[in-house]
Amino acid sequence: MQAFIERYESLRQRAWPEIEGFFQGLPPNLVELGWGFAQRLARHTSPSTEFRDALKHPAAARVVYLPLWLIEAYRRQGISIPHVDELQTHMFVSSFLGFCAIRIHDDLIDEDKPETLVDELLLANLLTVEATRHLQHLFASASPLWDHHGRHWREYCQAVYRDKQRDRGGLAAFTAEDVTQIGNKAALLKTCCVGVALYADRANQVDQIEAMVAPLNIAIQIDNDIHSLSDDIVVEHFTLPLSCAALAAGYAPGTHPRKDELMGSLLVSPAARVNADALASLGAKVNSADLQELAHIFTHPADSGILGTKQIGSLLTSVRELRGIPPKASSKSTAILVSNAKT
Repeated sequence: MQAFIERYESLRQRAWPEIEGFFQGLPPNLVELGWGFAQRLARHTSPSTEFRDALKHPAAARVVYLPLWLIEAYRRQGISIPHVDELQTHMFVSSFLGFCAIRIHDDLIDEDKPETLVDELLLANLLTVEATRHLQHLFASASPLWDHHGRHWREYCQAVYRDKQRDRGGLAAFTAEDVTQIGNKAALLKTCCVGVALYADRANQVDQIEAMVAPLNIAIQIDNDIHSLSDDIVVEHFTLPLSCAALAAGYAPGTHPRKDELMGSLLVSPAARVNADALASLGAKVNSADLQELAHIFTHPADSGILGTKQIGSLLTSVRELRGIPPKASSKSTAILVSNAKT
């Protein structure tokens, strides 16, 4: 995955002034908040902890680099893409800012006190608007992209609503549909990948691309939830990792365990070792993106080596296990995508 990131470093550097320009141009009342968020993002996703290197960490970079990879995949197939430099820049910036907006929205939802977080909500909205503006540079108002964009927003809102319903109901096991909804909390990140397909005049591949990006979004959310376990205990946000660990520890479904007791039994007590092992096992399944199926979009098998699929495990299979889907369920969609790519 590191080689995958380095492959697009020159494109990143070309787009980076647009990202820094957004943060530098924030309204005065949001400057401190915006740069504070940028620094926190860098600490968690940058090898150097500097904002200029944010989202270079493999666990985060897969989101913003995937549209660039799709552009390259189409070009390797001989598909003509006009103004490709412009496309790469706007897609990278839109993906990056969209990722930032979702991170802030997630924090707001977890806090569940929007009346005290007005500035954070405004910052998230400005990030969303700016991400959309970069898409508007590429797609006219009559483009079908905006239908997909609206649908992704609806998927996101429905997933958030379902999330809050689950929290109000207390601990509960996750159904296959619940796991699907986890990924829909990152539904907005599908828009740029769909945009690349439409820009390349490959509208017939949109459904297949979305189907293969969905497990990636699930993995991103679960990975984030594993690393925010203690915070989620405090706000009683019963994520999949927290629910799995709490139910395995003997807490009854439908209950709201005391926060201090739950914190102790899952994170502090000797019994926490068992829960830590269980979470580590879950994390091993989802903390890296296995893009093996997406690699089939390449016409030359050797090209898939940039994704490091041999080194980063079998995410797609693991996510299907969580959703109760047989391992070969999406092979048909993959075949359709490859067939369409050759036409």
